[in-house]
Amino acid sequence: MGCGFSKPDTGFHEHFRYICSIRNPEDAVHELFKSTSKLIGCENTSACMLNEETGKYLIVKYRNGDDQPSYEEVEKGEIGELFEYAFKNGPLLLNSREEASSLNLELDKEVKTLLVVPASDSEENSTCLMCFKNKLEGTKFQNQCLEDAESFSYLGELLLKTYLLHKQEVNNEIQCRALLDIIKAVGTANDEAANSFLFTVSRRSQELFRAEKCTMYVVDKPREILWSASTDSGKQIKLPLNSGVVGAVATGCKTINIQNAYDDPRFNSEVDTQTGYTTRSILCAPVTTHATGEGKDKERECVAVIQLINKATNSAFTKDDEDLLNQLCEILGDRITDGILLESFRSQFVGSGVTVVNEATRKLNVRPRRRSITGSISENDPKMIMESLEE
Repeated sequence: MGCGFSKPDTGFHEHFRYICSIRNPEDAVHELFKSTSKLIGCENTSACMLNEETGKYLIVKYRNGDDQPSYEEVEKGEIGELFEYAFKNGPLLLNSREEASSLNLELDKEVKTLLVVPASDSEENSTCLMCFKNKLEGTKFQNQCLEDAESFSYLGELLLKTYLLHKQEVNNEIQCRALLDIIKAVGTANDEAANSFLFTVSRRSQELFRAEKCTMYVVDKPREILWSASTDSGKQIKLPLNSGVVGAVATGCKTINIQNAYDDPRFNSEVDTQTGYTTRSILCAPVTTHATGEGKDKERECVAVIQLINKATNSAFTKDDEDLLNQLCEILGDRITDGILLESFRSQFVGSGVTVVNEATRKLNVRPRRRSITGSISENDPKMIMESLEE
């Protein structure tokens, strides 16, 4: 039994033209996976391709009958034994688990038959794989299926590259808008809208750097504390001046870029433990005043800190991210330290209800409690801890 069509079949080429005519790249990928699952006659279709922008592998999975395929980016070592084998050795057609055992491949329990086909470049290097699992009705994959699947694999590579480029363009547009909003906020900031100014900078910085979280902290040296100018919920949080990564940046006045938070001793993992959130990467930079003094005695004063958590692409923050954030902080330093603006913002929150995260709380591994102006204590609120984004 074949796959329902073959290359000479006019319907095959018509279907190719139809898929290529779909303007939205994500819709085209969806149609490709839906069609291949039906025409090849299998339960599951998946693909694996290197995303050159992130250096990770994009894995797309589709189960026959699903509304949409799923997308995931993983490290090379996480693509799985099957994909690793096919990238090295080329096409793979297995109609029994015994055949897989002969190749020392361990398949998932639900896999009965399997067809993996690569798309290769001019030097015969595999650049994209398409995988078809479990031929329907208990039948076997035939050589004709292999030929047809090869054509789909090349089309899959083309569509997935188009999808990634489209996704990158969308992200670039979002980042450009975010940068323009920050520039506008800097140009129009005044003492009457200090809160709005810092909130805009924080939210748009999250989009600009494609981070999962972004918080701006203002340094209050007389009280030796850091307090958040913005969080996801808009609630203010206080931290000791020497607390964690933010404290190290505030006191050392230097940018810190951490690729793996759990490998850095300055990172406090208790917040992750209590909230279930996983911190992977951190980029934290100081907002400083102009240097004062003369010659070697010139010093900058840190007045605020911007902290970014987790690059949205699952990769670490880059040197370009670091340079851009430093430039942004330099511009913000000029604006925030205009005097009236900073003092106006400070006056809004000194003495107001905030969450205090202190060293005693950390050592006891107890969740911080929210205090009102009168000093009454509310219920423990783990979400408040995560919103501080200070590990």
